[in-house]
Amino acid sequence: MKKDNIATLVIIVILLVVFIPLTTIGTIKRLSETRDDNPKHELYYKGYLWFYNDNELLGKYECKTSVCNLAKTIIDDDEYHIKYDKGNLDNIGIINNKFVFVLDGDEINLIDIKSNLVLQKYNGIKNYNTLLDNNIYLLKNKNDKWGIVSISEGIVAYLPFEYDYIGLIYKTSEDKIDVNKLLVKKDNKWMVIDNTGKSLTNGYDYPIIDYNDNYIFFQNNDNIIASDKNNNRLLSDISIKDFSILEDYILLFTDKEVYLYNELEESPLKTYDNIKSDDKVSMEISGNRLYIRVNNSTFDTLEIR
Repeated sequence: MKKDNIATLVIIVILLVVFIPLTTIGTIKRLSETRDDNPKHELYYKGYLWFYNDNELLGKYECKTSVCNLAKTIIDDDEYHIKYDKGNLDNIGIINNKFVFVLDGDEINLIDIKSNLVLQKYNGIKNYNTLLDNNIYLLKNKNDKWGIVSISEGIVAYLPFEYDYIGLIYKTSEDKIDVNKLLVKKDNKWMVIDNTGKSLTNGYDYPIIDYNDNYIFFQNNDNIIASDKNNNRLLSDISIKDFSILEDYILLFTDKEVYLYNELEESPLKTYDNIKSDDKVSMEISGNRLYIRVNNSTFDTLEIR
């Protein structure tokens, strides 16, 4: 055998001796990372969060702190007396078997489950404990600015991170949260915008606590103020204790009476003096009828539209 061939053979043998063990070690390492050794499929087990779809292990996340769990929505709306609604989801959960928000210490990490990569870090997340249309999530970044992303197969920017507050408080007659109208605070002004960031109202100094297409309600200290979209104050002679809005209809609560309005510039459609202050009052629209419910029972019915 020629010397060149012998030398080549020796080199090949040396390479096989070096790389086969390394390849084997790498394979074993990858298998150990994905092997399911969590017998009871607990969420937190041996310093990891384990993510499952039914009984299939999707991936796991190594916790960096002792405070490690699935992230939950925050509700900062109460700070401004803003009316809002929420669902009953306990946490954000796994998104499309691909992504998950993890609270690790005081940070919220957006994780790509398959690659186990931290894609982004946030200070807060809000979805009102429900699945919002367009798979959107309201997020506060590390600069404490709010923005919105849509997360499904991938992650898509929805609204830029430039707001001091974002809230979803407008509801449809189907009792769903409307994601096309948002309440925001920016540059110390409160306003309503659409899902492209276009302003639908003027900017106001006081927090907007609820609104519909025609009217806005503000909180000024302990006072509730009603106005139209041109900032003309309405019903200044009434001390409003509380109110409820459903589309074009508004219930106003005072110390003695409850008023049902369609247009605040006009006289009320109905005045009720037999509703108690501790009664639970709500409205519901079905077909061409508006139902006033008191303590979950029908109290009054009006034909509308």
